Amino acid sequence: MLSELTHFVDVVQKAGYEVVVASPLGGKIPLDESSVIPKNMQDPANARFMKNQKLKASLENSVKVSEVNVTDFESIYLSGGHGTIWDFRQSSDLQKKLTEFHNAGKTLSGVCHGVAGYIDTKDKNGNLIVKGKKITGFSNFEDGMAGTKKRMPVLLETELEKKTELFIRKISFHLLLG
Repeated sequence: MLSELTHFVDVVQKAGYEVVVASPLGGKIPLDESSVIPKNMQDPANARFMKNQKLKASLENSVKVSEVNVTDFESIYLSGGHGTIWDFRQSSDLQKKLTEFHNAGKTLSGVCHGVAGYIDTKDKNGNLIVKGKKITGFSNFEDGMAGTKKRMPVLLETELEKKTELFIRKISFHLLLG
């Protein structure tokens, strides 16, 4: 979902940080159809992001994650969306980069399904970085509510529980009026 990127970008830019958008393969980042419907473009963070030509262009020509130099960054943030279950977890380049960020003591963060990138990430000693950590993301209940359970290759909550034993369920409800 575009807002999972734009709201983060909005906050960190207001705090004075520069943002670089990267993806496992680089190039165009596909957006889900619901992200670009007129109603979602009225979201202030989405609107600001899409009006900023540099940020908008970053969705068309993202940096390849393997080209990111960890020493140039304070943190890494994995934006969500259902596609990240496929794209993030299976990207060896992303896994390597996450290990580099972790080993350098950088902040690792993410939202929703984006945290799938951390499921199999290992530290320099080969240990899972999520082992024994409290972590949250899109829950099985939320996948059920979204009608996506049957289309997903795995469920994020189930996979994280296998690796962390400390998955924290934080369910967000959205009230639709009209």
